[in-house]
Amino acid sequence: MNLVRVALAQGEDRLENVRRALGIVRNDLAPKVKGLVLIKPNFLSCTRQLAATHANPVRAVLEFVTPLAPSKVIVAEGACSGEAAVGYRNFNYLPLAHDFSVPLVDLCQETRWRSIRLLDSEGREVAAEVNALAAEADCRISVAAAKTHDTVVVTLSWKNMMGALRREHRSLMHGYPPGAPRDLSKCVKVIHHNLVRLFAHLGPHIGVVDGFDGMEGEGPGAGAPVPSRFAVASADCVAADAVVARLMGFDPLDIGYLYYANERGLGVADLSRIEIVGDDIASVARRFKPHSDYEKQRRWR
Repeated sequence: MNLVRVALAQGEDRLENVRRALGIVRNDLAPKVKGLVLIKPNFLSCTRQLAATHANPVRAVLEFVTPLAPSKVIVAEGACSGEAAVGYRNFNYLPLAHDFSVPLVDLCQETRWRSIRLLDSEGREVAAEVNALAAEADCRISVAAAKTHDTVVVTLSWKNMMGALRREHRSLMHGYPPGAPRDLSKCVKVIHHNLVRLFAHLGPHIGVVDGFDGMEGEGPGAGAPVPSRFAVASADCVAADAVVARLMGFDPLDIGYLYYANERGLGVADLSRIEIVGDDIASVARRFKPHSDYEKQRRWR
């Protein structure tokens, strides 16, 4: 049985952790770096660093991809609220634009969109739109933070791609139109299926998760810091997320979207089929406090 490789690096230097993780699986990642490379951070907040991707992991990714000479590299995000430019400024991304001559793109300001089909809370198909630039990228690299979540237990490299949906359509991922009251018991049954549908259009080709300062409890925005000091990278973003879920103390196959991805061959979430290379998972793992709605979130089946 061929195992999927996921690199794990732990240390007291955030930048070096990501550099080392990328280097460990370089031979897996390098063939995917071609054409238009879109590096996708996460700005759930444009003001709270703990809720957003730190600039240093993105710097490490830029250092990795630049010598591979893709035709173009951009950093692109559609912030949860406000303008991505605020996050780029607040989180010290402007030096990246200077040092690597890359544009910092606000996906919410883009004008080209593609239609996709999602499911509402009653299982009916509804139309939503994803950013065409992100969908057309030859290589999507998701650079996410390790955080607990209020609906799907954890939010990592795959779920980060929700930031490439048209902003007013993101609530549709939860099964409800913007502003409508939500029933969590219905949300948890539909969002995992919608993440699988999103994957068909925006699945990352490379998953990078920075857990230097993770978030536990009331994530993805209001949780508390966890000084976990790790970074993970893989050419299989599902496997990367599965390993990070385990590092955070959760069974990846108890998380709906990872379970469905594993079952449908979108990636590997079964830890018995993953080779963790680099540091030992047992020495790095720690239990993150789950969201207060954790038990309700587990009822996705």
